[in-house]
Order: sequence, then C-alpha cells, then structure tokens
Amino acid sequence: MMHIIYTSLTGRQGIPSFDKDREWLDFRIKFFERYTINSLLNQSESNFLHWISFKENTEQDPLIKKLKRHLEKLNYNFVFTFGFQYPHRKHQTKEFKKEIPERLQKSLDAIKEYHSKQDYIYLTFLDSDDLFYKDVVQEIQSYDFKYKRALCFSKGYIYNTKSGVLAQWNPDTCPPFSTILYPANVFFDAKSHLEYRPGNVSHLTVPELFNVINLPGRKYVVGCHGKNSTTTWRHSYRGPEYLDKEEKRDILKDFKIN
Repeated sequence: MMHIIYTSLTGRQGIPSFDKDREWLDFRIKFFERYTINSLLNQSESNFLHWISFKENTEQDPLIKKLKRHLEKLNYNFVFTFGFQYPHRKHQTKEFKKEIPERLQKSLDAIKEYHSKQDYIYLTFLDSDDLFYKDVVQEIQSYDFKYKRALCFSKGYIYNTKSGVLAQWNPDTCPPFSTILYPANVFFDAKSHLEYRPGNVSHLTVPELFNVINLPGRKYVVGCHGKNSTTTWRHSYRGPEYLDKEEKRDILKDFKIN
C-alpha cells in the first residue's frame, strides 16, 4: 500500500477563521513542528507521505514557505496542497460544497506524483496539534486491505503543554484518528473518492460508512495548548491524570515529548 498521513493546517470549513490571525498561524506552525512532526519522525516505520493542506492562494505565505524549508532540511517526505480540506464539521457553505470535487482532484493530482503504482491507499488523519505513538504507522500498515475498512484508535491521552500535565482521553465518539483504506483507482479519482467517502461528512460518521476495527491501546496524544478551537482541558473526555512522574515520562518519551 501507499500510506498517507493527512493534516489540515489552515482553511478548514466549519471552524472559525483563526488562520487569518498571523500570530495564531505562527504559533500553530511552531507547535506542529515541535510536537506533531517530531512524533512522526520518531516512527519505527518511516515509509509514509505526509499530506499537509492549506487554504487556497497561500503558497507564497512567508510562514508556510518557512515551514516548507524546515521540512526539506529534515529530508521529510511531505507534500503541500492548497484549496481542499477534509471537513471537520458539516457547517460548510453551499459554494464550498459545489467546489469540493474540483478542489479535491487538484490535490489528488499533486499526490499522485508520489504514487508508485501501489494497489491500495491507506489515508490516516492527524490534526496539526496532535501526536502519534512511535509504532502507529507500523501497526496501521500491518492490516490487510479490505473494501470499506477503517482503522480507529479509540482511546488516547491529552497533554497540557502549558502545565505539563498528562491525562487519559476517553471519547465516546469516533475520534479524528481514523485510517480509511481505499483502492488506489478510487482514491485518485475525485468522483469515486467522494462516493467512497462523501466530502460533506466528519470523522464522527466513519462508523456509519465503514467497517471499523477499533485498535487497542492508547496510541495518540491530543495536544492542549490554550489556543484549541474545540479541545479544552476541561473537556468531558478527559480522564484521570498521571501523577507518577516516572510513569508519565515513560509515556511521553514514546511520543517524542521531552
């Protein structure tokens, strides 16, 4: 398979336009580099492509260009696209919904340049302030392809980067850490892609559309930094805190948090 990890940094429909704030974007990119990227560089299996999407007409943004240079220096396998984002919520404008197929096809064409004729595409979702455990990529790739199969890590951790407190994260819905398994010919054709996974749905509907395998363990960290749009430290999903310093340190090191 070809394994793609997808992250939307700006332009996500249904979320307030924080990305218009230069201070917010600068903070988000720095957080992304320090935490999310480091957790991916720490993976035991490095054979994946990181698809990072932005809103349209921002290719020349100095902050985005700086991020690109940083990733290139790391010899990191990534591609930037502009104009298409997988939805987080259903609150999309009618105009945006009409444009989804064209926007998606443009992004898929950019990704196809990295495709080496693999039969299947595994698409994993990871937000720009979240992290994966060191063996997540290897674990995902250990599963065989089946039509309409999805893999999901149900439980995880939440880490407060301001206070250094770590706690369990126990959502009662499908969290945005799923992996959708596509036939390659379906994935790279926008029309077929959107029939397989409609473009106006969120991660919450994954169990309704796919045959989900819930993966064991706590294999992701939700980053909490005070500028989150939805995930706050007082969220009802937050479980018990880890008070033992050695236990907390052992957990965090496997996410490359020092």
